[in-house]
Amino acid sequence: TIVPGAIVSVQGLDALAAEVLVNLMTAAMRPDEGEVRLFGKPTADIADYDAWLAMLDGLGLLSERAVLLEQCSVAQNLALPLTLTIDPIDPAVMPRVHALAGEVGIPREALDTPVRAAGPDVVQRVRLGRAIALDPRLIVAEHPSASLPRPGVEAFARDLARVVTTRQAALLAVSADREFIRAL
Repeated sequence: TIVPGAIVSVQGLDALAAEVLVNLMTAAMRPDEGEVRLFGKPTADIADYDAWLAMLDGLGLLSERAVLLEQCSVAQNLALPLTLTIDPIDPAVMPRVHALAGEVGIPREALDTPVRAAGPDVVQRVRLGRAIALDPRLIVAEHPSASLPRPGVEAFARDLARVVTTRQAALLAVSADREFIRAL
């Protein structure tokens, strides 16, 4: 059970086990036994596609499996959860893109950089920005420091904790990285 505002870390799950956990939480797969409850409701009770999407709205996934459009800019990738008009980005969405970038620690000068040319720290912060763009109640981070250079791990963990705390969301972090967990 993860309550609002909690930061919970789970160690000892490899990438495959973390994927299974997320799939169970998102009702992408059903448990063989027992019950998975998300936001107080059993995932087995999801009646249709619309109910499934509504449930997913409360969940932000920070994962290497989250597809980024590598040919598009950092700003375009941040805008994508907010609008499908990203070339060019709808001017009404740009203030939200700038706010997300600032919140997750992406320098303003990086916004025009194609994701494929951005460093791993910026790329992971793009993933975080996309995970929080729709104001989720729970953020699930799958091995969030795996692709980061060691010098950036502590800062990313602290920024993640700050974002979650400021938003009064909950965080479930699956990580084998003790340095990341301590900083979180």
